[in-house]
Amino acid sequence: MTFGKEFALLAVVLLTAGSVRAAGLADWNFPENGVSLKGEMSFTREKDALKVVPCPEGYPADRLALADARGQICGYITFQRDGGRRSFYVHQVGSGGANKSLVGRFAFAAELACDASAIACRVKPVPGERVVTFGTPGADALDNDAIFIRETDTLVRFEAEGAVRVTTLAPGRFRIVLSGEDDGDYAVTVTKDYFKNRNMPHYRPINRARAPHAPTGWMAWNIYFDQATAEDNLKEARIGAKVLKPFGLEFWSIESWQGNSDVLPVAQFHSLDRSCNEKQFPQGMKAVADEIRALGFRPGLWIVPWGTGDKAFYEAHRDWFVHEPNGRPTSLWPGRYILDYTNDEAYEHVKAMIRSYVTDWGYEFFKIDGMGAGFYWPSINLMRPEIKKTLAHPDRIDPVYRWTHMFREAMGEESYFLACGAALTSPGLEDCDATRIGGDIVNPNKPVTWRNVLNQASATLRRYYSHNIVAWNDPDTLMVDPKALTLEEARVTTTIVGLPGQVMFSGDKLTELPPERLRLVQTDLPVVDTHPMRLYPINDLRPVWNLRVEKPFQKWNVVALFNWDEEEKEIAASFAELGLDAIREYAVYETWTETNLGFRQGSFAMKVPAHAVRLFVVHERQSKPIFLTSDRHITRGGEDIVDFKASADGSIAVTVKVVAGFRSTVKVLHPNGTIASVDFLDDKTGEMTKVLK
Repeated sequence: MTFGKEFALLAVVLLTAGSVRAAGLADWNFPENGVSLKGEMSFTREKDALKVVPCPEGYPADRLALADARGQICGYITFQRDGGRRSFYVHQVGSGGANKSLVGRFAFAAELACDASAIACRVKPVPGERVVTFGTPGADALDNDAIFIRETDTLVRFEAEGAVRVTTLAPGRFRIVLSGEDDGDYAVTVTKDYFKNRNMPHYRPINRARAPHAPTGWMAWNIYFDQATAEDNLKEARIGAKVLKPFGLEFWSIESWQGNSDVLPVAQFHSLDRSCNEKQFPQGMKAVADEIRALGFRPGLWIVPWGTGDKAFYEAHRDWFVHEPNGRPTSLWPGRYILDYTNDEAYEHVKAMIRSYVTDWGYEFFKIDGMGAGFYWPSINLMRPEIKKTLAHPDRIDPVYRWTHMFREAMGEESYFLACGAALTSPGLEDCDATRIGGDIVNPNKPVTWRNVLNQASATLRRYYSHNIVAWNDPDTLMVDPKALTLEEARVTTTIVGLPGQVMFSGDKLTELPPERLRLVQTDLPVVDTHPMRLYPINDLRPVWNLRVEKPFQKWNVVALFNWDEEEKEIAASFAELGLDAIREYAVYETWTETNLGFRQGSFAMKVPAHAVRLFVVHERQSKPIFLTSDRHITRGGEDIVDFKASADGSIAVTVKVVAGFRSTVKVLHPNGTIASVDFLDDKTGEMTKVLK
C-alpha cells in the first residue's frame, strides 16, 4: 500500500463547538526505531477553515484535498515516502493572485512517543550564530527542530515552511507543531544510527547504571606536577573532606606514582609493572587508597598501559614490544618501549595488572592516559608493511579495539573509566564513562594561564555535542589559583567547566586557596545533569552560553556573556537567540556582580571587562512572586532549590538543599520588580524550608 493511500484512509472530519473544522489525522509508526507520531492537520483562513478530506474518485491516491464549506476544492496536501522520511507539500489550486480568500495558515500538531532517553535539540547551525545552548532534563527552546534518542542513536528531524515547535511533555513524549502560511514543504525524517554513520563508528550511549553523572574529584598533577608525595595527596584530601566532599566531590585520584615517575617525560615511567615511586609513596599504593577511602572518597589512579621506560622490563619481555626494521625498539610518548598490541602475553599481563589495582589495592576510578596515542599510533605505524609483518599476529584488525574492551573487563563494571584523549572515532567510546576532550590546562611545571583557559573553552565548544550522549566530557582540571589567574579569569574557567555540566576535577592546592576562590570550586559541585541542545561542533569562541533549567516549580535560563578579548566590551543577547519568546518580557539579573537589569523585552546587554564573564538569570515575567536566583551553585538554583511555592495568602515557601555549616542566599522576585533575600544555614546537611510573609 502506498504512503498516500495509508494517509488518505485516515482523513476524517471533526465537529467542534460552534464551528466546523476538518483535519487529516496521521498515525506514523517507525517500529524499527521505536518512534510513533500521531497528529492532525488543519488549514485555517481568516473567515473560516478548510476541511482536510479525501480526494474525489479519480484523483491521485498520494494526496488529500483542502475543501471549503461548499465542498469546493481549494488546495491539496501531497505526500512522499522515502525510507524514514515522511514529507508532504501543502499547495492551493492556482496561484491565488488577488484572491485573498485562499490565503491561510496550515498546521500539523502531533504527539511523538519514543524512548525516555530522548532530548529536544537542533541539528543545523544558523548563519552568524552567537549562542551555544544546553539544558537540564526536560528543557526546551523555541528554536529546536529535532529530537535525538540517545539510547538508540536515532534522530527525528522536523522541517516546516514556517515554524517548528518541539515541546517536551514527559520523558519520551513530545508535542510537535509544524506550521506555515500558504504553500509550503513539510517533513518528518527518522534517521537510525545518526552519529554512528557520521563520526562515531563505535557509538554506544553512556551506561547510566554505572555512571549516572559526570565524575567529580581532585588530582595533584596540575599544581604539584610529578613531585606530589603520598602525604601531599593525603594532606589535600583531609582539607577536601571538609570543604569539598560535603558539596559532592566523589573521587581522589593519584597521578605520577609509578617507578621513575618523579621526572618527565612520561616515556621514562615504569608503567608496566606494579612498582611505585618509593621516595614519594613509601607505604605503597594500597595504603594510600585505604586512607583516601577512610576520608570518604573513592580512590582513583592514573595509568599509561601502552609501554614503559623500564629497560630491564623491556629486556625481560622483548617479544612483547614493537621494533623498527633495523631492530631498534619503537618509542612514543607513553614509553621508550611500545607494546605490540597483538601480542597475547602482553595483553594478558596488562589485564592482570589493571585487575590487581582493583582487587589488591582497592582503586575504583581509572584515568587511562595516552588514549590518543594508543589509538592514533597503531593506525599509522602498526599498519606500516615493514612493521606489521613483525607483529605477533599481523592479520588482526584494529588490535587496540580489543584492548579497550580488556580495560573495562579488567577494572570491572564497578569502576569508573575516564579515557584521556580518546577521539570520537575511537573504539574507547564503547567502554569508557568519560573522556578528555582537549589538552592539559597547564604546561608542565608552569602555572595556568589565560591562554590555557581559552583552550579549555574551545575544546568544550568543539566537543560539547557529544557530552552526556556517548560519554561525560572532561575539559581538564578546574584551576582557580589567585597567584595565576585574576578573580575575573577564575570566574571564567569556573563557568566553562560548571555551567555545561562537565567533569569537574579540582587541581589547586586546597591548603592555599582563599575563601572566595574555594567558593568558586564549591559552586561547580555537584555536577548537574545537562545535555547539548545543539548537535554539531562549534569551532569559534561563542560569546553567549545558554543553559535552560527545567524544574517542576519553574523554568529559567542561566546565560553567560563572555568577553574573550583584551579590552572591555559590551555584549548583548536577544531573547530569540536564547530560544525564548521575542515579544515577552523577562526579568534579567546578573549574579556575579548582583546587578538587577529589571524587566527587558527583546534583548539585554552589559559591559563586560576583559578576560571576564557575566552570569545572568533570565525569568519570564509573572503576576506572582517567583524564585530568582541562588548563590549556592553555578546553575543558580538548578541543583539546590528543591521547591518554591507562592500561596494566595501572600506567603512564599522555599525548600533548599543545605550543606552543613555553609550559608547560601536565595533571592525572590516580586511582580513589581522588587527583590527579597533570605539566607539558609544549618548545622546538618539536608533539605530546609523557610516561609516568607
